[in-house]
Amino acid sequence: MLEKSGDKNENESGPGEMYSTFLFMDDLLEKLKLLNYDSNFLTLSNSYKPLSKSYFCRKTNAGEQFFIFTNLAAWLVQKTTNAKFQAPEEHDDPNAVISDILEEWRKLDINADLSPNKLKVGSGEQCINVLNSFADAALKNIQFQWENPIYPKAATNLIETDGATSVEAAAENEELQEIEMNEDLDDQYDDDDEDEADVLDLEGLQRSSKRNFESSLTERSVLRSQTNVNDWKNEVERVTPSLKIVVRPDAKDWRSRIEQIRIYRENVEHAFKQLQPSLIRTINEIEKNMEKIEFHEQYLNSELNGLLSQYRTAKDSLAEKREKYKEASSGIAVRAKELNSLTDEVDQTKQELEERSLSLTDGG
Repeated sequence: MLEKSGDKNENESGPGEMYSTFLFMDDLLEKLKLLNYDSNFLTLSNSYKPLSKSYFCRKTNAGEQFFIFTNLAAWLVQKTTNAKFQAPEEHDDPNAVISDILEEWRKLDINADLSPNKLKVGSGEQCINVLNSFADAALKNIQFQWENPIYPKAATNLIETDGATSVEAAAENEELQEIEMNEDLDDQYDDDDEDEADVLDLEGLQRSSKRNFESSLTERSVLRSQTNVNDWKNEVERVTPSLKIVVRPDAKDWRSRIEQIRIYRENVEHAFKQLQPSLIRTINEIEKNMEKIEFHEQYLNSELNGLLSQYRTAKDSLAEKREKYKEASSGIAVRAKELNSLTDEVDQTKQELEERSLSLTDGG
């Protein structure tokens, strides 16, 4: 019964329901580009990478996705409800970070139920919806308005030439007339004798030479175009943007990784140039302090050499006396045991003497 009900719900939602997350993610990327997140957000830290079209759609690296999600949400919050909202750090409590983001999200007055546990994953439809809501509010805050798309006009492939159209039309009409006349002549020649078939057709040669001359005129007229150069350049500038191929950045593309490595290397070299003087000063100070410590150590060794030798002899004598004390204490223990045994024997002997004296007294 559970399987049937699950199939029924899946059919009701439709086969395209599982791909709606990708559509929401695509909308989010377009809004982020309108907010210039490439230059305003990605440059805040070297750990930020350009988002792909399916970055928040699937769970790939939960820690990284949660970090990017929370920092991107904080950046959007700063543009909408709270300009002093602090971006979370990597080691902050996830529950506290999510609660702060939800508190700012509730200020947008959106009627929707969100699960903090799903937001802590850092991916999924709810994370994308939260970012979309903040992005819409940010666009509204900068007074951005959506407008209908303006489609480019279809460019005509016809080139106006001086007299070319009229010449071509006239040539086509003459060709049609020649075809009709040739058909009539063929019907007449079929009825004539075979000897007349060898007669030279002067009219046909004249018509063919005329047709060739008109075609050459047509070609020359096409070459003598009177199109304005400025109009042609304007048309080229208008069509050029639609012919450009835009390659969107992808974090998994090796080209973008090489570019990131180059940027990181330049940043490291720039930082090293700035820190090199302070590092050299620190190294020199450490060397001077090491020399001072070594000098004081030698001085203390020379001054305390006699006391150290006395300490060693006293320590050796103390060890010898401790050994003697152990030996003496062990002998005392043995003698104490012997004393106890002798005391027991004396007591036993006294008891026997007393018993004998009592027996003698009773017998007397």
